[in-house]
Amino acid sequence: MHSLLPFLLAMIAAIVLLQMWATKLRIAYPILLVVAGLLVSFIPGLPVVKINPDLIFLFFTALVV
Repeated sequence: MHSLLPFLLAMIAAIVLLQMWATKLRIAYPILLVVAGLLVSFIPGLPVVKINPDLIFLFFTALVV
């Protein structure tokens, strides 16, 4: 987990910057997030991030209730 921390922090920073950039460009930020995600997926050597499906289920269940 500790080896993924810098990568995850960089991804969070990129998301915030993309959202700010989308506001300046006056386009929907999910469009930039999808394009950035596609570009990141082609970068070789990035760590694989595995998320426990139970955690995702808990998160969405908490949002609905």
